Amino acid sequence: GGGDITIDVVSVGSKHRMEYQVVQKETWASPEYVRHYFGITEDDDLDKTCWGKFESIQRIREHVSMCRDLHQNGGPFLRMHQYMPATWVARKPNPTGWFCAQARPGVGLAKARRMYETAGSDSLPDFLVLVDDDSYIDLPQLRSQMFSDLNSSLRRVWATCLTIAGSRDRKNLYRVGHFGGGGIIISKGTLKQRMMAPIFCADGADEKGSGWNKHVCNQLERNLLGEKHLFTEGMTIFHLIEAFYSQDPNCFLSDWPLGFFVDYYSLADPWDDFPLESSHNVRMRPLVANSVKHFFHNLDPFQKDEQARLANTTGSLCPVTTWEKVKRNTKCPPGVLACHYLSAKEMKELFLSSKHRAFDSTAASFVL
Repeated sequence: GGGDITIDVVSVGSKHRMEYQVVQKETWASPEYVRHYFGITEDDDLDKTCWGKFESIQRIREHVSMCRDLHQNGGPFLRMHQYMPATWVARKPNPTGWFCAQARPGVGLAKARRMYETAGSDSLPDFLVLVDDDSYIDLPQLRSQMFSDLNSSLRRVWATCLTIAGSRDRKNLYRVGHFGGGGIIISKGTLKQRMMAPIFCADGADEKGSGWNKHVCNQLERNLLGEKHLFTEGMTIFHLIEAFYSQDPNCFLSDWPLGFFVDYYSLADPWDDFPLESSHNVRMRPLVANSVKHFFHNLDPFQKDEQARLANTTGSLCPVTTWEKVKRNTKCPPGVLACHYLSAKEMKELFLSSKHRAFDSTAASFVL
């Protein structure tokens, strides 16, 4: 199965551990149907002064504190996009490098976009995969078992691990997105019909455009994440996302903006099986039915207990088919569809073991 399905990969990494991207290219991203592999590192960063800004823990604390205040006081929606405490950031192995990497998905998407614009929309892949350099995705399995049953011109965006965060007042307001660098997959339909379509909002232009164009203009007016000032007439969603990531200061973790734009700017068709009652159509969907994580950021005690219960029953953030290595002694089982937080060596081992072990599709159903 899988036929002539083509895939492009954008990998967000660092030149301080190039072996990760080298191994990705040699293993799961090596088949001939992966036409382009865009490895993104510090050399691609728009802000070359980033390392200087966050060279000390004190500077990081100040930045986190400023962002937390901004979002805490910005209403319920911005509050759901609030940074973790500075102590959490400081525990990262390389806090400075981690901070500077938060804008890199935008840079990676820009790199792919420039190529698609130059070569024309016929150059689009069937699916674009955006991952971190420590993630593994079993492309042969996805291609033969899932993508072969799906027309890539349908508007779809999948998360290998979908996270759902609820607002404190539980007013059906959710932040839905992918879990960190575990990865998202974007179909040609979304790329062509949504992300590359120019948007016009000036002087009633939105009335003449498509219903979706009008929706985008309305969403810009709502300005939920303060994105309105970034928009210029004729801009595409690709450009708007890039502008959002390159803001200074950047107060968003790398995975949040994409989830927001996919859902609130309707970049994909609605996921009809969203498990909760929601005030908006949720459009980012999980790769498989049970790769969903209710991730409530300690907003109230019940939700915290629920999070712990889910983690304990599955042994991972995303059970069975996609797997977050949350403990050092946790290994991704062979036959898994996607895995995050791998060393280069582990990625190689998983790739070799998965070649002989097919994903058990009876364990969970694909979300087409």
